[in-house]
Amino acid sequence: MAGLPVLSDVQYTPYIPLVGLVRNLEDIFVQDFHFDQTETYPWTSEKLLKQFGSTGEKCYSLQNPVHIETPYLRDSMIYNLVGYASKNSKFFDSFRIFDIGNVWHKDLEKKSKDSKTYATSFVHESFELGALVYEKSLNNWEKDSFLVVKSLLEPLMQRL
Repeated sequence: MAGLPVLSDVQYTPYIPLVGLVRNLEDIFVQDFHFDQTETYPWTSEKLLKQFGSTGEKCYSLQNPVHIETPYLRDSMIYNLVGYASKNSKFFDSFRIFDIGNVWHKDLEKKSKDSKTYATSFVHESFELGALVYEKSLNNWEKDSFLVVKSLLEPLMQRL
């Protein structure tokens, strides 16, 4: 391997503040709040959308989805987090999970009737944080999931 020429140019990639924010959030949630990070796919199914009172019309539909059951891009982080919670609740009495990723919000009013309009003019892609706290049985009101999450908000805002 030594002495082989480099066949491609190595270019400097500038620092993006969003990357620093994501790394900071990951550190806070994992080290300080004791959450487990999940990596979820950006696709969702019609079944999940209906369970949360949404429809496929509010989400972007993929022309060639990876899996036929998940043809939509998510418009919320909650869909996949609840799926993880339902699977993990069979094995764990309590857990905390979070994910940071892109979501897509469909805005049909801004879409031009001109077929040459670029997607960036009407596709709203945003970066979101989703977190979920699960407790199988609640023995003490102080361990209520809502109160636990509420108690994390102030330290989170102070750290950011």
